[in-house]
Amino acid sequence: MKDREVDLNDEVWGIGHMAKYMGQSEKSMYKLVAEPGFPMPLHSQSRNRRWLAEEVRKFLFNRSTRTLVARNTNVSHMSDYQITEPKNFSFKKTKEAVR
Repeated sequence: MKDREVDLNDEVWGIGHMAKYMGQSEKSMYKLVAEPGFPMPLHSQSRNRRWLAEEVRKFLFNRSTRTLVARNTNVSHMSDYQITEPKNFSFKKTKEAVR
């Protein structure tokens, strides 16, 4: 998709669309599309694959909520998720801070 600017409002997405949506490189998207449960491409060719944007968004949303719930099993909905503050932490001292 380097030839043209990608539009996230397109109904059909390629690797470039997903990279822009996720804010990552196109190269890293190949690992994503190989994940179990990722939507099937619209055709069986191994090059220039395309996916329905709605299915990709739904997969990414379900993947993100599943990750949050797996870390905190008491969460029933995304809005119930709370970030806990660390109980102990330390700062690395730099030469400037020591002086």
